[in-house]
Amino acid sequence: MTTSGTNLYNSPRDIIVKRSLRMVGAYSADGNPTAAQIVDAVDVLNMLLKDWTMDGMLWLKCFGTLFLNKGQQKYSIAPSTYTGFAHCAVSHNPGDTPYVQTVTTVSAAIGASSVTVLPITGIANGDYVGVANNNGIIEWFYASIAGLVISLKSDVALTTPAALSVAAASGNVVYSHTVLSQSSRPTRITSAVRKLYDPIAANGYEISLEPSEGISRTDYERLPNKTTQGKVISYYYDPQLVSGQLYTWPTADTPGDKLVITMDREIQDMVGDTDTFDVPQEALVAVSYNLALMLEPEYPLDGGSFQKLSAIAIASKTKLMNFNREMSATSFQIDWRQ
Repeated sequence: MTTSGTNLYNSPRDIIVKRSLRMVGAYSADGNPTAAQIVDAVDVLNMLLKDWTMDGMLWLKCFGTLFLNKGQQKYSIAPSTYTGFAHCAVSHNPGDTPYVQTVTTVSAAIGASSVTVLPITGIANGDYVGVANNNGIIEWFYASIAGLVISLKSDVALTTPAALSVAAASGNVVYSHTVLSQSSRPTRITSAVRKLYDPIAANGYEISLEPSEGISRTDYERLPNKTTQGKVISYYYDPQLVSGQLYTWPTADTPGDKLVITMDREIQDMVGDTDTFDVPQEALVAVSYNLALMLEPEYPLDGGSFQKLSAIAIASKTKLMNFNREMSATSFQIDWRQ
């Protein structure tokens, strides 16, 4: 007897959809659902998965490095398809550095279409490259590499030249991250630290903000001068619909400092019939039973069958939530008060 040697199973979308439809008697086991039934069930499936983003699932947690501009108050954290998005590079492990940091070695005049940097290791053609100009603003482009020279482009195909709107002196910081690492809208930001600029390495010291989970809208509104520059000590996050709005206070006084945020990302849509799920393997049972439960009003079951389905769906989701819990230590101490 031998085992498979693999552990990568993740069911395609329509396997789960068809199973859930069978659970509510939408079609017989030896038949096939109609195209309309599949379309409707997929809509319900996507609504179910979006609902689960509010449960704080651990697999949706990640880290984002938000690149700060001098004096900028608000940052729109959104996919690169959103006009005016703020660059925020995502990583999935604490301590990872999802960007490259380097410096200019030759001053670049206003209107320059290239910059010379050192080192250049880790920057690739088509990556985003951000050059801090002399006003303390990071100007972002697509990178086209030739030796130590980065030609600045305005399109991912690297066919259209771009230029600095403000000069950049030698020694100004330059950042790069991949297009795929750009963050989507965080559904929630649970904490943040300020990463201090280190001119030698990207891994600068990190200072916790107070409170680390941010401040409320009301507290932000009460700040007397929201454009004050200094070291960021607090933030307010408004998730909105497409682009999450993060407000810092004070506003940054240098483009070298960054915010490293711990956030819940959006769950990916189920689009194609062979798409696999943006959930871990252990969540598939809960997905199938809870999808069936959400479909039941359209395919009513008798009382006993509904109770059975409901019990299994609730139990599987509860089991998933209990398992999908972050482990943390609990400490106790003696209360010496009299």
